[in-house]
This record gives sequence, structure tokens and C-alpha cells, in this order.
Amino acid sequence: MADGQGRGRAARAVRGVLRLAAAGARLLARPRAGARPGPDWARADDPDRDRRDSTALVLRAVDAGPGMRILDRGAGAGYLSLKLAALVGPGGQVVATDTDRRLVRDLAALARARGLDQIVARRVRADELGVAPGWADAILMVDVGLRRTRSPARALARLGALRRGLRPGGRVVIFQHRTRPHHLDLDALTGLAAAAGLAVLSCQAYRAPPSPEEPLGRPGYLAVLGRGPA
Repeated sequence: MADGQGRGRAARAVRGVLRLAAAGARLLARPRAGARPGPDWARADDPDRDRRDSTALVLRAVDAGPGMRILDRGAGAGYLSLKLAALVGPGGQVVATDTDRRLVRDLAALARARGLDQIVARRVRADELGVAPGWADAILMVDVGLRRTRSPARALARLGALRRGLRPGGRVVIFQHRTRPHHLDLDALTGLAAAAGLAVLSCQAYRAPPSPEEPLGRPGYLAVLGRGPA
């Protein structure tokens, strides 16, 4: 009975986070007069993603609040960056990075059109974090995919860079809808994270909904890592 009540409370909390982020994003979606939509603006306001359970799962794991500084690494068109901007408010900041020049340009234009001064769109190299050491309260990586490499030292170095980007007490949230053979699996990720000085706060398997290409779905995961003492 207690377990059922706990699951019910958790489900209500997830729905509450998603409703809050969606309401804030709708409010912020009103463009300034004269703004011309960019080619990727529709992807940034994807209603299909609003209905996915994974969106609420990720936002709850980040646990964004007013005034927080969040790095959205591999932000793409900025779908989650907009949700996070609504949660951190004008006193916070969301740095949205990507390697694609066009995506970064369009997201920057979208943020200007909506008066979202708390979003900074920044183009980076694949191995570049894009923020100063100790800057972030949280770092989010969705489907960025830490890759298996012939040298574990390379993956370890990338996790170490994530740790250095966090302030004390900060967290890294890594979510993979689907893992591929070249991605780190959950066991490998948590093992390397510990070696990089990142404490494993929580981790769970996730299975993407079935699709015509993958009738059984493909397993993914959600990992929340905290800045450890090392």
C-alpha cells in the first residue's frame, strides 16, 4: 500500500513538473513583433515531445529552479533549452551548446525574438564544454551519446571535463532514449564516472516506445551524476 502511494506521489510530481515547464514555455513562446521564424523554430516547440514521458523524466532529474545556471549540451533546436529557461527564470541562465552552426544561429534568433535573455546559444567543438570551470548547477546531455573508444582514457577525460564544469553540489543528467553499440552502456558509464570523481546519484533503465523500425523498442537509460570530492 505504501509503495503504491509513493508511486502515485512520484507520478503526480512528474506531471506537475511537466505542466509547469509547458506553461512557462507557452508564455515565453510569444515572439516579439516583427520576428521572422527560423527553419528550426517548429522543432523547438514540438508538441509530440510534450506528450512523451521522457520529457517529464528528464526535467524532474535536472530539478531546475529559479536562478539556476544550466548547460544544455547538444541542445539541437533548443526544445529542452526553452523548457529550462521557463524554470530558471530571468535570474538564471541556460547555455545551449551544439556543434551545428545553423542550429546555434537559429536558437539564438529564437531566444532574441522571445526576449529570452537567459538563453545563450553557443557553438562548440565536439570536445569543448562551452562554460567556465565550476559554472553549472546542472549539465544536461540528451541523446548526445558518450561513445565507446579504444582508449578508456578518452571517455574518462570527457567525464572529467563535465565534472570540472559543475559547481560543488552540481549534477550531470545523461539521458539516452536508445543506446547504440558504439555508446557507453550504463554499467560502463557509471564505472568511468566514479573514476572521474562523479558520484552516481541515481540510474535507471529506460525503454523507448516501439517503432516500425524497432518493434520491441531499444533500451536506453537515465543517469544522474553528482560532483564528488575527488
